Formats: sequence, structure tokens, C-alpha cells
Amino acid sequence: MNNSVSAIVTVYNKQNTIAKTLESLLSQPSKFKEIIVVDDGGTDGSAEIVKKFAEKHKNIRYAFQKNQGVALSLNAGLRMVNTDLVAVLDGDVALPENWLPTLMSYFGNKEIAAVSGLTKTMNPKNLWAALAGYNVEYRQSKIEGEFVDHLSTTNVIYRKAVLDKIGLFDPEFRYGQDNEISYRILAAGYKLVLSKKTFCLHFWPESFMGFMKQRMHGALGRVMLIKKHPKRLTGDKVSSLRYFLELPLGSAFLLSLIAPLFYPGFLIVAGFIMVLIYLFQLSEIHFFIKNKKALIGFFMPVFVALRTVAWLGGIIKFYLKG
Repeated sequence: MNNSVSAIVTVYNKQNTIAKTLESLLSQPSKFKEIIVVDDGGTDGSAEIVKKFAEKHKNIRYAFQKNQGVALSLNAGLRMVNTDLVAVLDGDVALPENWLPTLMSYFGNKEIAAVSGLTKTMNPKNLWAALAGYNVEYRQSKIEGEFVDHLSTTNVIYRKAVLDKIGLFDPEFRYGQDNEISYRILAAGYKLVLSKKTFCLHFWPESFMGFMKQRMHGALGRVMLIKKHPKRLTGDKVSSLRYFLELPLGSAFLLSLIAPLFYPGFLIVAGFIMVLIYLFQLSEIHFFIKNKKALIGFFMPVFVALRTVAWLGGIIKFYLKG
């Protein structure tokens, strides 16, 4: 092992963004020993784009595997690197030039096993991207201090020795793999840092179905997490209990919208629950308005209902799989 840093980028049909990710890695002031792009069975033009980069830059490698999920993609990449530190990124992010030196500065503390930057929205002009992205930005903005109990594999640097010690990513997790490994890192006695000094720009799905699918996958991953780590029933600093309370509130709202078909008087109940949602989400609504997304704030009960439908879909999918 040596004290240089490698990077692993996971991709699945990211032809529209992978070039930005690689360009931002190459623009860092310090050179990565190697940049390994693991393609998880994609069928678009991502491979051709990465191979063109690899022809020009000797430290870029491309690896293809059949579709098995991001955890196995990350493990495949981790088995190829031999540096002390390894950066892990999604293939739909872009980094500012201060990203690497800022995060590297934390590793003088031997207790720190991983450091991540904030996640900001690359495509905020799109409704569905803004709804997903600003929700993450809002939740991160409410975290006090830098020590956290969950880091996203969107943009993070790990100590390779710690990952080897705890057994890499759990292959059972196609979603929520970053939460799961964060919990095991903490259990092993190490610390995690969410640095507010830098960030990544993340490209979020821009379609209604993409938004719903991502929320459903999040719910599926969360149920798996609770099964393996029951003490995490109340979530973590990024996704706290308050975030999960949306589910019963959204479910009640949905039922109150259906009930008037049989009992007209329930329209009053629907209105009452809508008011509760506005009060419950007031801080987040203010965040959207501050970021010039007042429309999202105005329709927050609708979006809560949509997220609830997606979450229920993920929970049902989990139980149908046994």
C-alpha cells in the first residue's frame, strides 16, 4: 500500500454525464494513481466515452460486469486498487477543483475512516431533479457539525484498510449500500466526516418515472437496512425519524383523498391533513422558496403523497421478495 489515492466510478447508462465526471477528476490539482470505471452492465454509449478517455490518460481503466448492483461494482473496483485512500463516486457527478485537497486534509486524524463533500443539484431547472436534489441539500443543511453517521457513495474518500477490515460493501444491498457500510465503519470504532467546505454536483433523474423509481429504491434499501441493523429504525443524521414520519402523514393524506368517493364529509379531513403537511414541512418549504422553487413549496402535499406512493411500492416489493 502507499499513501496516494485512487478513484472508483460506478456507471450504469450514464452516457450523458460520465464525461463530466472524468473531466472533473482529471482537473483535480493532485493526480489520481488510477481511475477505475466499473460499468454495471450498461447498454448505452458510456463504454465508448470511457474508452476514449482511457486512450488519452494512462491512469484510467474500464471494467465491465453483468448487472449486479452498485455494491458489487464497488467491490470489483476496490479489489483492483492498492492505495491507502480510494475515492468513490457515481458516474453522474462533477467535482470542483478543491474537492480532492479539501477532503484529503482530514485524513491526518487516524480515527477518520471516510470523508465526503456536500451534494448539490447539477440540474435544478428541472422540476423532478430539483424536488429530489433540494430535499437532500435541505437535510444536509440541518446537520450540525461535521461528524455524521452516514456518507453517500455519491462522492466520498475511504481509507482502503478500513474497508478491507470490515469486509467491503454488502453484496445483498443493491440500494442503501452506503448507509450499511457507514454503520459498520462506526461499529468498528472509526469516524465519518461530512465536510461543508466542498461538494459535488449531482445530476438527478429528470422524469416523473425516474423520480418515483429512485424513491422506491430508497425505500427498498431502507427496509433492508432496518432488517440488518434494527437499531437504525429511527434512521441517521441525513435521513432522520422526522423524514420517515412523512410516510404515515402521506398515507393519511392519500386515504383522505380516496374516502370522499364514499363519504363526502372526508373532504374536510383531507383539508386538515393538507394543513398539517404544510406545517410539518414548513422549514423545507422555506428552503425551496429560498432557492427560487416556490412552486414545489406550494404543491408540497402533492409531492409528499407521491413520495409516499413510491415508498409504499418499495416496501411492498421488499416483502414480495421475501
